[in-house]
Amino acid sequence: MKKFLESQVKAINYNDFSYTEEFHDPNGTSIGEIRNFVASAHARGASEELLSVVVTNTKKTDGGYKVATTEEYHIDYKESGEKYKKYQSQYQIKNINGELKVHALLETKEIDSKDL
Repeated sequence: MKKFLESQVKAINYNDFSYTEEFHDPNGTSIGEIRNFVASAHARGASEELLSVVVTNTKKTDGGYKVATTEEYHIDYKESGEKYKKYQSQYQIKNINGELKVHALLETKEIDSKDL
């Protein structure tokens, strides 16, 4: 999950979805959601730094896993400044030809936010 989230941050910071594309199931919903999120973050002038990620739960499902994480970021919003953000997220991970790929972002909940 850490490599996936680091690739997502890099995609946002460089406005280049190709940094994270390999981590997504091409038939899943996450690929379009993240592609749109990268474009939206770039349009707002945002850049991110992943501070930490902790996998808090993993549950086996048909064809993959449901993975819960807690993620911390520093996010620099061009217009409004820097913020610390903490999220709890759930992802559906699928086994695609022997590789684990993110199929769907099931939920993201902001649990902390502070101005820096």
